[in-house]
Amino acid sequence: MLTLESANHMLKAFGSEDACFDEQGCCSLVSSDSSAVHLKFDESSGTVVALADILDLSKHRELSGMISLTLLDANFMGRYAGFHSIALADDGETAVLQGRYNGLASDGSDLSLSDFVADFAETAAYLEAYFADAVRKLTVEYLEEEEMDENGMVVELEEDDQTEVLQNSADGGASAIMGV
Repeated sequence: MLTLESANHMLKAFGSEDACFDEQGCCSLVSSDSSAVHLKFDESSGTVVALADILDLSKHRELSGMISLTLLDANFMGRYAGFHSIALADDGETAVLQGRYNGLASDGSDLSLSDFVADFAETAAYLEAYFADAVRKLTVEYLEEEEMDENGMVVELEEDDQTEVLQNSADGGASAIMGV
């Protein structure tokens, strides 16, 4: 189990003598491209929690439903987030990548804090670019649909069709994934 002292020692080995957890157990590391990884030492579990902002949702309210599905898809079974997870920050306006460091890699071997932070920062940068691209594509689709709407080119589903769509969306799901 990590202690605050050992975590601070590892941070210093990371490359900066100034890097250390403050009295609240927090530290922010900023890369050359101004991306930040925020670290919080959790004394009760002896772990370091890492957070990085990957998408500001407040700028894309009209696309929130489609973006939420994209976030879920990326998070599903570590598809793009690896051994980290994607969540909403407490403000509900920011998608964040979160991870937890306990000194071990996923296979049980030793893992340095610097390797963990480097991998975490790389994953966060990838996801930030991935979601920026996804938002661009969703914006184009949204604008095309808006234009079709304005020109009367949208076909409404009949009530029976909507019921069938809802029924089909329930087929499979978690039970199909788990094979039950």
